Amino acid sequence: MSGARRVVRFTFWSNFGTFLLLALEMGSFMYHLPLMVSLVTALILAGAVFFQVWYLRHHYGVTKVEEFYLAGDERDRNIAYRVHNSCLYFLTQALEGLLVAVFLLLLAGVTSAVALGTWILEIGFTILILSNCQYYYLWQKYDAA
Repeated sequence: MSGARRVVRFTFWSNFGTFLLLALEMGSFMYHLPLMVSLVTALILAGAVFFQVWYLRHHYGVTKVEEFYLAGDERDRNIAYRVHNSCLYFLTQALEGLLVAVFLLLLAGVTSAVALGTWILEIGFTILILSNCQYYYLWQKYDAA
């Protein structure tokens, strides 16, 4: 397995774990759990993000996250461009869909700020999960070709 593939697999699963912690954090606010649950979850979430960055830096030698750090050779670079292009298109379309969903919710009479905010958070969270899955799937698909 190439280094780029290992990094993609690690970031997929660590992002998935981070999203689960984020869902727990959002749920603690929506369902009015005790403040200590929210605080502990926030600390664990911050630790998980710190660990992901530390692990990428020390175990895989990733020094920059701003650019295509997965591109070790020309083939990996081409795969990265195709995957990032597809993901950027998906996220752009998802953002437009989120705006349409907010408009439809407002037309449906959801005027409470809490209800509207909850819907926006849930849709945004779903977009994050789908984007992470799309990234992993496309990388596997283009790497196998």
